[in-house]
Amino acid sequence: MLSGALPESMGGMKSLEQLNVAHNNFSGDIPASICSLPRLENFTYSYNYFCGEPKACLRLADKDDRMNCLFDRPLQRSAYECKAFYSHPVDCGASGTCPARSPPPPPPRHAYASPPPPPWHAYASPPPPPRHAYAPPPH
Repeated sequence: MLSGALPESMGGMKSLEQLNVAHNNFSGDIPASICSLPRLENFTYSYNYFCGEPKACLRLADKDDRMNCLFDRPLQRSAYECKAFYSHPVDCGASGTCPARSPPPPPPRHAYASPPPPPWHAYASPPPPPRHAYAPPPH
């Protein structure tokens, strides 16, 4: 399983038509240079921990970005799972343990203000019915 960031240098592969990096532990931002490759037709990067996706990736006709930490996209990992992943250091093998990953950005907060509470009015109870009820005159 591969981990870490996708190298920016992959954006120099001008003849690349298909790229599948799914089901790994890649993290961080996807380099815009990859999604801007002139011949790239299919880019599958699902089931990783990417937290940044350039607009160039969204324009690709055939892409799969499911199950990452892209909070503004559908079908992503939970905020809890992303936070847990980003809070642990990366194992760099023989070179030792690398520093902890940068955390993903928080989920976007919508600018919707909750409506104000309805006004409270102290209405009085309706008056009681009159004690004497109308009765028709006797015959």
